Amino acid sequence: MPSSPDPRPVLVAGASGYLGSFLTKELLRRGVPVRALVRHADSPAAAALAAAGADVVAADVTRPGALVGVCDGCRAVASCLAADMHWRGGTPDSVDRDANIALFQEAAAQEPAGQSKGGRAAAAGGTADASGSTLPASSSGVERFVLVATYEGREAKASIPMQRAKEAAVDHIEQMAGEYGLSWTIIRPTAYFKDFTDMPWKHMQSHDWMLVPGGGRSRYNPIDGAELARFMADCLLEGKCANEEVRIGGPQTLTFREVIYEAAEAHGKPRERVRILPLPIGLLRLAAAIAWLLGLVWQPAAAVDSALRFMIYSTTHDSIGMCYGSRTVADHYRDLAQQAQQVQQQQHGERQPLVQQAPGDGGGDKKAD
Repeated sequence: MPSSPDPRPVLVAGASGYLGSFLTKELLRRGVPVRALVRHADSPAAAALAAAGADVVAADVTRPGALVGVCDGCRAVASCLAADMHWRGGTPDSVDRDANIALFQEAAAQEPAGQSKGGRAAAAGGTADASGSTLPASSSGVERFVLVATYEGREAKASIPMQRAKEAAVDHIEQMAGEYGLSWTIIRPTAYFKDFTDMPWKHMQSHDWMLVPGGGRSRYNPIDGAELARFMADCLLEGKCANEEVRIGGPQTLTFREVIYEAAEAHGKPRERVRILPLPIGLLRLAAAIAWLLGLVWQPAAAVDSALRFMIYSTTHDSIGMCYGSRTVADHYRDLAQQAQQVQQQQHGERQPLVQQAPGDGGGDKKAD
């Protein structure tokens, strides 16, 4: 007889974010219970996850002890935790480093199936339970831990605070996972469609030109969030790419200039009309240096410095990973165009003028047909 489905949930940390929400929905689509860890339980994103069937749990991951017990009863953990570019809700050190390490430690504290109580603690230098009893499969612990890191983290950590913090978590996981008997996978996406494509899309709506750091000649193969979520679900549920770092992107490699051209064409503008104005990298480096000095006494400036350094690195280096999925930038823009058209049609319908009925037609107003 086929084995029954595993009833234990998968924990998705950062579930209300771009990739976390896609991953949560993909797991639910496969019939897998999901415990969705979010910062604010009353946010619209959290409400959408709950409506989709996720068990939503709220926690401030920057607070010491906030993650205690969050992995209890889970079969696998995926962390999409990351500080945003403005450091709202936490710095890279408190989120990318400390929160991810704390989450991993919570996952490692869960006993795996078939291992004696305290087995993981003993493997890591702790003391095993004197009874030596074995846990039943129903209370087995976390088997896999998947962390989303950055594509350029290893190479850029010396100069970018965000990458330095995340790579500290990566190093901790890779060094300690073997001792705990925990499988791990580090996902390094080249670029997400949302981050990589939405700015050109919005700008090309009302302009025929765009200012681009360095001229936009570096090459990337960005990946759709839903397709990356499918790959991550395979890692979590099937052990795909266990104990590996995976640099992954979409099926199409192109420069940022070409992304802008794709956005213009989706808006019905020929490429010949588009002017790309290079923003000198030296100017960005000067701005980053000024922000760094201000950041010594004012944290928002430190966030600007980190964002500028990331921009400088990403626009002067190629980001090409393993090709996965089938959706291209053109597909993404086509969907955005259709969504925009639907919104316009709805707004046009709502603004239809009211027509006064002629006397004797029953009185009152009605909408024009």
